[in-house]
Amino acid sequence: MEEFRKKLKTRLNLCISYCCMALFLNFILNRLTAHTSDFSRGMAMGILISTELSSVFLIFYYSTVLKNEEKLKQMYIKSKDERNLAIARETTRTGALISVYALAIAIIISGFYSMTISITLFFVLMASTLINVAVKLYYSKKM
Repeated sequence: MEEFRKKLKTRLNLCISYCCMALFLNFILNRLTAHTSDFSRGMAMGILISTELSSVFLIFYYSTVLKNEEKLKQMYIKSKDERNLAIARETTRTGALISVYALAIAIIISGFYSMTISITLFFVLMASTLINVAVKLYYSKKM
């Protein structure tokens, strides 16, 4: 249980660090996107704000769990439950496969309209595939 508590404290510290860095990231984003379209700036700010809000939520959640021994035990049991782990594995595997096929279809369709979008989606597909292969190799060696 102490190892799980340390893991939660590490997650909490990472969220706090991100929240502290968010102001700096906001400043950098404003400087880097000063001469871009409002749409691009809005997307960047939206992603930054949504990740910031998620971090704030997690800070409160982890803080609450770490203060309450009963909630900590429930979270530990939930995180180690074989059924939940199997569901997460299958969800990840199926989701990755569906994403790859959806990207492949999007590449084909976008090729009829814009070569730039098609090439961009192709590189996203390649990056996704390389990440999946790297993670699989990592876990093949680790387990």
